[in-house]
Formats: sequence, structure tokens, C-alpha cells
Amino acid sequence: MDRKINGFSLFEVLIVIAILSIFMAVSVSFYTKYKADRELMRQANMLVDEIGWIRSQAIAKEPHGIRITLNNYTLFKDFDGNCSYSDGDEIINTVNFIEGITCATAPQTFVFDRRGYPRGANCALGTTEGTITLKNTNNNTKDIKISRYGRTRIE
Repeated sequence: MDRKINGFSLFEVLIVIAILSIFMAVSVSFYTKYKADRELMRQANMLVDEIGWIRSQAIAKEPHGIRITLNNYTLFKDFDGNCSYSDGDEIINTVNFIEGITCATAPQTFVFDRRGYPRGANCALGTTEGTITLKNTNNNTKDIKISRYGRTRIE
């Protein structure tokens, strides 16, 4: 009696497992890079939104500003009118960056006046233009540009 045994040999199963393992390693590598780049874009969008909110608060009420450090940023009201972050200012909120993202151009401070224009350290009008550079663990960067008229964009 001749019986045919249907199935795979141990060697064939090991080859398939090896191929799937290589495929998974490559996929996980691409996914982690993709995720880091998405987090960088998400953080850049959040920072642009915060700058827009600070600018709108400055137009509606009194001068507001944002101080950006290596790992976080602080929103504040510029009560003493010195166009920089100091002890006399009221802190609205301090927000940490998403894990793995840092600011390559820290520290920076931007204060907006009642017209929505950024003011320089000496409170000069129209002289403050700035670039905030965010960097992730893959060394990819996103630049947030603030024009002398207070408009922000991501590059």
C-alpha cells in the first residue's frame, strides 16, 4: 500500500519563516522611520497652532509670547512689556515636545504686539523674523518660519 503524505517538510517551513522574518525586520524599520517623521510633522503643526493662538491673544488682549527651549515651550503674557520672557510675566502653559523631538535652534523667544507683529529683544517693530527648527531621532528637520508680519508656515 503506497500512501502519499501531503504537507511541507521541516526545511520548507524554515525557509518560509526565514523569509517572513527578513520581511518583518524591513517593515518594522520602515515603520519606525515613518512614525518618527509623522510625529515631527505633528509637533510642527502643534507649534504653529500655538503660535497662531498666541498671536490672536496678543491682538485681542495684551502682548503674549512663546519661549522655546530644547525640549519644551512656554506660553506667557508679557506684562512688563520688555518683549522677552522674564520673571514679571505670567506663564499660561508649558508644553513638552513629543518624545524624540527637540528644537535645534533653542532657546528662542517671540513676543507679539497688539497688531500681531513679532517684536525683537529691544521691542523694535518689523525686525524680528525667525526660524524654529525641530529635529527628530532620524535627524530629519522641519522649519517653522515666522515672518516680520507674524505669519507662520512650515517648510
